Amino acid sequence: MNKHKEVGASVKAHFEKKMTNPKFRRLYQEEGRKVRLGYVIHRLRTQAGLTQVALAHRAGVTQGYIARLETAETSNYEMNTLKKIAAALHRVVVVGFAEVPRGHLAPASRRIEDLVTV
Repeated sequence: MNKHKEVGASVKAHFEKKMTNPKFRRLYQEEGRKVRLGYVIHRLRTQAGLTQVALAHRAGVTQGYIARLETAETSNYEMNTLKKIAAALHRVVVVGFAEVPRGHLAPASRRIEDLVTV
């Protein structure tokens, strides 16, 4: 086994061991949600050809707030603010409830009837 594969296997084993800790798992999943939200906002903003400043102006928030959302440096997600950002991107916020099977990181189903546009 080459050195890179050994390191990769070691990191994977360490991660899997850490994920058995419920507190670590919860924090890891929370950070993952923040990163995914930031990625979506960044992707939609860049697809619209907007700068952070332009999006912030349209949504009535600061550029710093947009930057913190896109880099997952905040957990201050107020529904009204997310709705303003969505509207500035000609989108809507959709909230849903999905079952999370034991031991999995991601929701098992994304049935459309469990989603609500707000």
